[in-house]
Amino acid sequence: MTSATCIDDPAIDPAPPPAPFDTFIGEGLGKLDGVGGSLVRFVFIDAGEPGGNNDKAQIQIYSGSDTSTPLVLDVPLSFLTRGNLQAHFDQPHK
Repeated sequence: MTSATCIDDPAIDPAPPPAPFDTFIGEGLGKLDGVGGSLVRFVFIDAGEPGGNNDKAQIQIYSGSDTSTPLVLDVPLSFLTRGNLQAHFDQPHK
């Protein structure tokens, strides 16, 4: 992770459970086809239960470490067709 921002959009309710944010925006560097140094940018939005068609995600992957390199994956901000994004306070771990 090289950047992470959490936003609480008043038009979105991530509950239950209650959460201090509903939108997570981030980017980081990682491997693409086994080669390090590729940039990933993403947005995840938790719009409450039951998830699925309420939650949204956006993902972009670049072949190099910045946006001047070729974009190799571009998933526009879209509703999920499966799964459930969940923003919530950290849960106790045992």
